[in-house]
Amino acid sequence: GADVTTGINQQYVQMKYCFPADVSVIPLSDTKIVMYAADIYGQIWKITYDYYADMAHAYADADSAKWQVKRIFTANPGSSLATESGDPAAAFLAGGTLNTADQGRKMFYSPDVSYFGNCWTSKPVLYFGTGDRAHPRYAMTSNRFYVVADHNTLTNENDLVNLTCDELDDQADANHDGTVDSTNDETTKSSLKNDILSNESICSGFYRVLDAQGSCSDETISHTGEKVLSQPTLFFKNVYFTTYQPVFDDPCNPNGNAFSYAVDYCWGTSVFNYQDEGEGNPTVRNIRDTYLLLSNSSIPSGVRVVTRGGHAAGLISVGGAVSGVGEDQSTNIPGPPGGVSQILWETR
Repeated sequence: GADVTTGINQQYVQMKYCFPADVSVIPLSDTKIVMYAADIYGQIWKITYDYYADMAHAYADADSAKWQVKRIFTANPGSSLATESGDPAAAFLAGGTLNTADQGRKMFYSPDVSYFGNCWTSKPVLYFGTGDRAHPRYAMTSNRFYVVADHNTLTNENDLVNLTCDELDDQADANHDGTVDSTNDETTKSSLKNDILSNESICSGFYRVLDAQGSCSDETISHTGEKVLSQPTLFFKNVYFTTYQPVFDDPCNPNGNAFSYAVDYCWGTSVFNYQDEGEGNPTVRNIRDTYLLLSNSSIPSGVRVVTRGGHAAGLISVGGAVSGVGEDQSTNIPGPPGGVSQILWETR
């Protein structure tokens, strides 16, 4: 509950909620560090330390100039933007409203960060999700996966476009009219990419409403109660994260369903062809290709990337075993063309 100085202008913001996770740290140099921290009530805080900042502000208090703390995102309350019907581009441009009844999202893990941006921004981009780790079977709150650019100002869901149904994927029903066609869907995708996400004056990123995915026209299963209970992992322009869905049809079975997602760090589209949708074309890509479903499982760990012989592998721990996050549960994931090797060094 302490007041924290946010800068040399002596503005104050009250921190009301605890920080349950390690801070995501980006060491830019020996004298400048940027940190991102999630609090328990779904807020992201940005902390910067600049050893030489007081020299640029000779009349300011030295410590308050060096340390800057700012709240840059809040997940509560949620937005009224449509999730599974209508044109998402038109819905965003029309503007949503914050629904004061849609609150209670929690964060137990800080974001992973692409500090120098992605396809649609050069600003830092944060990848994180919401879910109540202390109450994993709680299904009354609608949880999210977020991709948010750091504009150094406070943003909320009204500043993001709703891409719950993987609208930008190759064969996605982008305009939610029940069919996939080369005209209307491509027009919607172009508008989402070029008019909205690439327009930093109106949009700061996007989000996926996890429990609402079951209502998407391309989806065939329920996602009720699904939540993020680990930190996402960003590796080679792809984001990997896991979720957990409690199952209530058998009170004697404490397990649920584990999901392992792999999505592009720019548009949230599928990295792998996880599902053969049965159309006779295994290259179809839509929302069902963004995740791998592990039924009757315990809460999955976050994705860990390891390297051996220059090759990258992605793994999770779930249900008392280790599973790969690649196609067919293999460990193979995309990596740099020249391979990747782990090197440790120290300079002075």
